[in-house]
Amino acid sequence: MGQPLCDVLLRPAFHYSTQGLTMIVADSSTTYGVPATASWNFGDGATATIDGNHEFATPGIYEVCLTLNAVDFTCSSTFCREVTIPLVECATTANTYFTWQTIGTNTLLMSDASFTAFGGDYLWEFGDGTISTDPTPEHAWLIPGPHFVTLTRRQGACIGTYGAWVQVDGNVGTCGPNLFVDFEWVSGGGDPAVFEPSITANNVTPLASIWSYGDGTVDTSATGVHFYAAPGPFQTCLLVGAIEINPPDIDSCFSLVCRTFDYYTATSVAAINDDPLRVWPNPFTSEINIPLLAGPHAPLIRLFDPLGRVVLQASGNAAGLTRLQTNGLTAGAYILEVASAGIRRRIPVLKSLE
Repeated sequence: MGQPLCDVLLRPAFHYSTQGLTMIVADSSTTYGVPATASWNFGDGATATIDGNHEFATPGIYEVCLTLNAVDFTCSSTFCREVTIPLVECATTANTYFTWQTIGTNTLLMSDASFTAFGGDYLWEFGDGTISTDPTPEHAWLIPGPHFVTLTRRQGACIGTYGAWVQVDGNVGTCGPNLFVDFEWVSGGGDPAVFEPSITANNVTPLASIWSYGDGTVDTSATGVHFYAAPGPFQTCLLVGAIEINPPDIDSCFSLVCRTFDYYTATSVAAINDDPLRVWPNPFTSEINIPLLAGPHAPLIRLFDPLGRVVLQASGNAAGLTRLQTNGLTAGAYILEVASAGIRRRIPVLKSLE
């Protein structure tokens, strides 16, 4: 199965906007725990080894490439995209933005959620070499984990882009039936999160395990143990590399598994004191997660609009995590209130476009 190991370990990515002849770069690169250096080729003869904006001499279409090079061994990965420097200032494609939702295994539904009206062409790039011109495409990836998706909106000579890492869960390997990797989250809510791996190997020798915890940290321990700084849904991935021995050839392969789970450190309404409630995600689309410790009284949860009207009311879970479904609400600002035993706590929340 097709993706080279270097392209799993090193994940260069960027999107851009323009002001006159200047390309304003939004570098979104990440690595799988591998120290790396970056090099840029701007397609006009200019190169750079540090991130930054670039000014072109004339309008046109340029192929800009970002390459990540591993520091400790020979491994590199390159991400390229066409950058259009227009003749005119553009407004209709500004503020390009999109959202997504899971609709199946390794499959997402993408939606344009830009804040400006638009009647031009769409180009979606899914980070695996495939594209779509559908305004709301569905896409399935062969490999789980993070993928950098870019939406480009074009109207005449004007182009706006937005890119984001999306995540899909699953299990895949290049070793065939000789290596199967999985893991289980064996701790409940609270510190620390503990992940127990399960590795089955036949005719291959596993060499290294790398845990990625979804918050930018990694480690190479046998059992994954991690303390999160904040609550939230996190995608944890386990990558196991191996040597496949088939004399006289020796080849490398890997297995990758990713799982998303809800991590939270629960608290009681009374213990919050003057600190704000901790909820996630914020901004939200269809759900708000509220972590609370078990108590004798189930909390009352209410959502207020800017005029002070109650638009949603529910009885919370007194035993832990409460999920508040918010489908059907319009985008905008709200106030979330949690009340229990005469104590009330509030936090401003924002619903984004679905």
